[in-house]
Amino acid sequence: MDLLSLHYAMYVLGTAALFHACPGKLRPLLLGFASLLLYGFYSPVSATILLAVSLAVFWGTRALDRVEWQAAGRRMLTAATLIAALAYLLLTKLLPILYEHGRALSLEQLLQTLGVSYYSFKLTGYVIDVYWRKYPAWTDPIRFIAFVTFFPAIAGGPYPTSG
Repeated sequence: MDLLSLHYAMYVLGTAALFHACPGKLRPLLLGFASLLLYGFYSPVSATILLAVSLAVFWGTRALDRVEWQAAGRRMLTAATLIAALAYLLLTKLLPILYEHGRALSLEQLLQTLGVSYYSFKLTGYVIDVYWRKYPAWTDPIRFIAFVTFFPAIAGGPYPTSG
């Protein structure tokens, strides 16, 4: 489904109609589901990886938010959570190419593969914001998934902050 196609426009309009008809408490669930469903049309595996990575980042930042500022494990927890955030980039960009070619990549191919990934950078920015205590960690996994996967943001522009 091309972002400039009639099918995409109908999907957005249908989602917007459901959003306005839906009770307020169910809206984040609807947005998260609609976003993951849209990504599932392109690649069910990629949508599943995005959901799993988002949940890993959610739980990692919840733990990070509870750790004292000077605690020794805080940096290790941040590093592990950042690795989870970047796993989406690795799993959706690099592994399919390795599988397709059945061999290791050259440096040039590796650099081409590591292009911009909206979700990886969005999650990375969120982890850094929580680490520096710019924003508290999200407490509701459904709202967090809606924030991370919100599909109109792809065509809309710059990375939103988590606050």
